[in-house]
Amino acid sequence: MLGAVFVLLAAACYAASALLIKRPTIAALPILGVVTVMCITTTIVLLPLAMTRLPSKIPHLEVIASLLVLSIICTALAYLLYFSLVAEVGASRGTVITYVNPAVAVLLGVILLGEPLDVAIIVGFLLIIVGCWLSTGGTLPPSLSHLPRTSRQQQISREAGEPSRSTGVLPPRILA
Repeated sequence: MLGAVFVLLAAACYAASALLIKRPTIAALPILGVVTVMCITTTIVLLPLAMTRLPSKIPHLEVIASLLVLSIICTALAYLLYFSLVAEVGASRGTVITYVNPAVAVLLGVILLGEPLDVAIIVGFLLIIVGCWLSTGGTLPPSLSHLPRTSRQQQISREAGEPSRSTGVLPPRILA
């Protein structure tokens, strides 16, 4: 029961983090700093629990390497990318990626571990895709040539001296 409570608590914290990252006080902070504080805080909270489950011998090098990859790439780097995505597209659209995670995990299990792929899994994939599509508006994407540039893309274009899409005129150089 305690494990189930921790899973629910983790899911609630994950959802809250997407909403908190858009708050003006946190959004003004560097994402790397926010993720660093989050990972350190999590480590401090989980350390007493981990100390009660220490292994009887030093784990193999492969186990230590796996833990490092999981902690650095699959947690810290993934959170940097996730919070960057949330900052760019918003919390409701940015969290859609979390719906796709189970499908990716099952697909990797099928490809890498030879796990079975059955009709129920395929139906689940389709439901995930439809759910993601509906949660982001349920409309077909427009042609890429008609997409307006974001303010960040426009700023990069101005700094690079590219002509404006609307006028075709080069913007004045921004002196730094």
